[in-house]
Amino acid sequence: MPLSSRATTPSAFLKAIGYEAPETSAPRSALSVLQRIFEAAGQKHLMQLAQLRKLWLQGVDPFLAQNTYPRNFSVTRQFTVTPEYLERVGQALGADPWEASLRSLSGRAYPRPDVFFGAVRKQLGRHLTDDEQQVLRQQAEFRLKEVVLHLTVYDGSIAQAVRFEEATYRRLLQEHLPGLQIDTIRCHVGDLVQSQNDQEVSADLADRWEQLVPPDLAHCTMPAFIHRLSPNRATLVVYVSSAERREALFRRWGPRGLQEHLHGQHPAWQQAFQRVSLMVQSHLNPEQVRGHTRSLAGRQSSATPRRASGPARAASPSSVGSMEERVQSMMERLRQRASGA
Repeated sequence: MPLSSRATTPSAFLKAIGYEAPETSAPRSALSVLQRIFEAAGQKHLMQLAQLRKLWLQGVDPFLAQNTYPRNFSVTRQFTVTPEYLERVGQALGADPWEASLRSLSGRAYPRPDVFFGAVRKQLGRHLTDDEQQVLRQQAEFRLKEVVLHLTVYDGSIAQAVRFEEATYRRLLQEHLPGLQIDTIRCHVGDLVQSQNDQEVSADLADRWEQLVPPDLAHCTMPAFIHRLSPNRATLVVYVSSAERREALFRRWGPRGLQEHLHGQHPAWQQAFQRVSLMVQSHLNPEQVRGHTRSLAGRQSSATPRRASGPARAASPSSVGSMEERVQSMMERLRQRASGA
């Protein structure tokens, strides 16, 4: 949903996203307003993750609360190439060869834009321009296929127990949070404290990314999360905005070069991650990745650089400000994300 540049006040912004205040004097809850804002930004599951973690702390289920922790949601979407889509693309690009070249892709399904772009590049035998990618993305409709809740657990026996009672736990969570869609629960064995620390380190990196790397690198990349294989083996996953930029980064830096650069900036990070992986995510811009990374660490949506050596803490409710200030801050962040998309 495009964010209107004319929405310069909280009330105008809420109207632009379809939020209508009730006619009665009693206002809607701040939570319902924030939910509409997150939905407008395509970040609905971040809000649901925050609600779910609060529910965990309140003891939704003794076994789950003591042995597991909600790590994140992963959402699978799918786009199917149809003759109507090919016709729209041909009209938008003003060239019949486009429709003819892509006709062999009709009926095929793709999980992400970058996978689809790769298939299109293969058919055309050349790279796509930014304008062509924008047209292909705008005309495509990626529909929700599956929502997966990822839990961090202590050991394999806990994972097995959750798997046996998965249907029961899904019903339990959906009873406490109506409207929450969970199709599958997947468990990942790990240290719960270490998992939360990894999220804090990822958020620290995202906060300070522009100060840590050159501008041309900061423009097209952003730390997403730390993937931990064992207590002493972890990889920092950095999202890159396109396959072409990833190739350029490999030639100039390479994962090893970026890892050494970051470790040189802050030696304590040598204990947090030992490798860097560059992953293409063309459907997300760096600001969207930063917002997601910060949310997983329980921080405010408005990013402010912080000292890497300082303790990482979630903001207290009293520091968030009034409802008007929170909505105004989110408006600015969402407008920046929309203009950078």
